[in-house]
Amino acid sequence: MISRRAGKPGKRIHIVQGGMRAGKTFAILLLIIDYALKNKNKRIAIFSHSYPHLKRGAVKDFVYIMQETSRYNEAAFNKSSLIYTFETGSTVEFITTDRIESLYGTQFDLAFINEVNFVSQEVFNRVMITSAVLFVDFNPVRRFYVHDMLPRDDVTFCKLTYKDNALCPSHVVRELERIKKLGETNTYWRNYYRVYGEGEIGQSIDNVYVDWKVVDVVPFEAIDIAIGIDFGFTNDPTAIVAIYYQDNTYYINELCYKQGLLAKDIANYIKHYNCKVFCDGAEPRMVEELKRLLQRSNIYGVKYKINESIDYVKSLNIKVTKASINTLNELANYTYIRDKHTNELTNDVVETNNHAMDAVRYALCGLKEMKDRSRYVETF
Repeated sequence: MISRRAGKPGKRIHIVQGGMRAGKTFAILLLIIDYALKNKNKRIAIFSHSYPHLKRGAVKDFVYIMQETSRYNEAAFNKSSLIYTFETGSTVEFITTDRIESLYGTQFDLAFINEVNFVSQEVFNRVMITSAVLFVDFNPVRRFYVHDMLPRDDVTFCKLTYKDNALCPSHVVRELERIKKLGETNTYWRNYYRVYGEGEIGQSIDNVYVDWKVVDVVPFEAIDIAIGIDFGFTNDPTAIVAIYYQDNTYYINELCYKQGLLAKDIANYIKHYNCKVFCDGAEPRMVEELKRLLQRSNIYGVKYKINESIDYVKSLNIKVTKASINTLNELANYTYIRDKHTNELTNDVVETNNHAMDAVRYALCGLKEMKDRSRYVETF
């Protein structure tokens, strides 16, 4: 049974990774219900990142299972507090993670975080500490903090797909098979099927950029055409990237990703490059200091509308060197924001994991802007 695969006795933390309609939540809820029926006075919590998601997800599925197995008691479910009390005295409490601060000192015998990838690591840690046994499930849209726990000896891991779910609707199966076919010639659909069809870690469909590839090094024949700089200091790093060009492909190589840099420190990273330098236009003093330190006029402060400039960068063929560790980490986590009520993607991007991403955007859009002006002549 799927439910038996989703949790192994004797372990404390149970990680269930899987694709669309794999039955992950159902499997865990079946185990929770079985646990509540067999054990007296246990306190169980089911967490979700938002109230709408909780209501139309775990709560709805819990009630459905209880009704279908003739166990549901309407009077036992306090719908204002979202607590269901079993005849054994065990309770299941449905909680949104925005209430996590109210749980100081609270202990649970068993907890379940539904779609844990939408929950911050801080919240996850709080639930993990307050729970004797913890289940989590998620679609593996990207690698995240839960995967770092797999080497622990108190953790079990289970991967499920729609093929493991005998009750998966036939129209869902047909659609996923169509997507698999589309993925043979399309990067987006290939990644989509990998995540939602195969239950494997992919690049998030929430990601802003999905087609950048990783290369060992910049080709020898590629020429350096621009430097991009996003300034930081105390809380944020200064990100500096070099942009190279060859055969209609832009190569990105990370030069610096550090906090606490002064203008003279930044100048040392770029002094050997003679190409144009495009910096965050919100820091005009830093731009002017760099010009004076390097005695160069081809250093520019730029500002671009985020969505329009992102759309332009998306139109380019881009590759990143594998040594650009921080840039690649940002790339994997630079995503569009989901509406907290509907969970639908918006056109707004997250305001974190964006320092190297902004440096790249400044450089590439700066090059485009200058190329479009008749007074500038590009040689590439």
